[in-house]
Amino acid sequence: ERKITATYGQPVAFDGASFSIASRPPRRSAKLVFRTEPDAIAVMLDGVDARPRKSTDVVDVTYRANDPVVAQQVVNAIVSAYKDVNANTSQQQSRRRREFIQEQLKQTDSLFADATVALSNFRSHEQVYGSDARVAAEQTGLMTLDVSREELTADKRTLQSLLDNLHSSESSTHNEKLDALLASPGVANNPVVTSLFQQLVELRASRDSLSVGKWGASRTNPDVQKLDTLISTTQSELLSAVRSNIDAVNARLSSLNDLRSRNATQLQKLPSVQAVEARLLQRVETARKMADQLREEFQRARISEAVEVGQ
Repeated sequence: ERKITATYGQPVAFDGASFSIASRPPRRSAKLVFRTEPDAIAVMLDGVDARPRKSTDVVDVTYRANDPVVAQQVVNAIVSAYKDVNANTSQQQSRRRREFIQEQLKQTDSLFADATVALSNFRSHEQVYGSDARVAAEQTGLMTLDVSREELTADKRTLQSLLDNLHSSESSTHNEKLDALLASPGVANNPVVTSLFQQLVELRASRDSLSVGKWGASRTNPDVQKLDTLISTTQSELLSAVRSNIDAVNARLSSLNDLRSRNATQLQKLPSVQAVEARLLQRVETARKMADQLREEFQRARISEAVEVGQ
């Protein structure tokens, strides 16, 4: 036990803590209790209550405290922190989407450059600089089919990665991969999948807020068990939705492959030089169109990242 004497207003410091008493208090003695940071957070959260108003975008946040000034300060701090975190989270999602598209654009630009060089070298070697109308029409049809096939293949690859990650164990890396996949164009444009995933994220957050901390509920708590059931059901629905989308993509790919095979057979009947030139030109135009589409997506993603303010 240690005794420290100080005048009013003079700071007193010990064991990393510091405080001062501005003037003579109304009592002769008092006990000052220091809590660890986790305990202090748990005590504060125990007095917080947030309830959304039905059919509105308003959330009422309250905090119980002995001092009304302290209660007001805590509520204002909580709301301010939530707004900052929410805006930051939304901006991070937009950033991940922009980074994903940027990486795809780099790969597509590289494919376009390679295809352009190959076409130029072929024309220089064969001394040909154009195809007739029939070849142009055939290659245009194949180019359109190939663009559609590439887009469907990319969507299938993204959906399969999402399915594989949903089956894996939960971890911080697992959640980051899911966030990146859900920001990709193939999944972000699917309202059913994104809605179910958002619902799953909210259920998991509710369960964590209920079970984490000093005063957290146990796994046998009825509310925790109810949330566990909802989480399991929502994840099953999400898996089913992703599988259904993969089946639909496979069916469309099969149809496009059959159609492309028939068109390619027609193109192969043309003179060999014209056919080779048409295939090279098709590669160039396919890569160019994909790059243009990705550039538009990239610009939209940059704007979204710059102006995102959260809910």
